[in-house]
Parts: sequence; C-alpha cells; structure tokens
Amino acid sequence: MNSELAKLQELFTANKLKIDIEKSNFVVFHPSRIKQKVKVIIKLSDDKTSKFIYLEQKNYDKYLGVLLNNKLSWKPHIYYISNKISEIVGILSKLRHSLPKDILLKMYKSLFQPLLLYATNIWDQVSKKRKSKLLLLQKRALRLIFLLSAVPLFTETEILPVTLILFNCSI
Repeated sequence: MNSELAKLQELFTANKLKIDIEKSNFVVFHPSRIKQKVKVIIKLSDDKTSKFIYLEQKNYDKYLGVLLNNKLSWKPHIYYISNKISEIVGILSKLRHSLPKDILLKMYKSLFQPLLLYATNIWDQVSKKRKSKLLLLQKRALRLIFLLSAVPLFTETEILPVTLILFNCSI
C-alpha cells in the first residue's frame, strides 16, 4: 500500500498537486463481528522536511458529508445528524413566538429537511431505533411550528416522515 501511495504522490507532484498530510488520515473497513488483526501503518514523505510522516488511523471519517465508520454502521452519522437537527429545533422553538408559521415552515424546509434527505439512499438501512430518534425530532419541529400534534401536519404540509423517506429509498 505504501508503494502505491508513493506512486500516487509522484503523480500529484508531477501535476503540481499537494496532499495536505496534516489533514490526511485513513479508515480500515471491516465487519463488525471481526476485530482488525493486522495493524496498518501508512507513511507519506513530507515535501517540506523530506521526512516520512505516519498517517493517523481513525474509526470513522467524514466523506462528502456522510460519516463512515470502520464497521459501516450508521451510529456516528445518525448521532451527527441528530445533534444538528436538535440545534435547528432549538432555533425554531425560540423563533416560534416572533415569526409567522409560513416563515418557520420555510426555515424547516431549508435547514431541517436537507439534513434528512441528503444521502438517504446510502444510509437507509438504519435501525428502527435510530429512525425513531430522527422521527421524534421531526415531530417536535412540526409541533413547535404549528402548536399542534405532528401527525396531521405531515399530510397538510406535504412533508414525509423520516421513516417513509428512508423506506422509499430502499425500494
């Protein structure tokens, strides 16, 4: 692997591209039931100091906005989305008394919904427990906007519940 990385680094140098070694890391993917037995060490040469630098191995990394962990479970990604959505729910709860419903609904559709819709075809195999956490946050946001139960609001606003979004992506 290190020899292939050296070739890649030569290609980058020939095309005047640089690898930011300080920001680089790697993840070794493996099944969740099997522990990683071999320790992987990746080293790259630093152009500035002409020394080798070892890349850090991580359990998960963010790639195109999706958190991928070494076991390909979606726990870190759902946790990340849940935290972001919780912040948005907090914003909606503070603004619900001072802004009209249509503005709050536009905020929901522009801030909240993209987090739920982005890359759902990849992470749609999430467990029911994790889906229910996202659904609770979604219901809370709609209740804050309309001060009603969230169930009839899904049909009124034409917003799909997160469980249906993920179900439709897996078909």
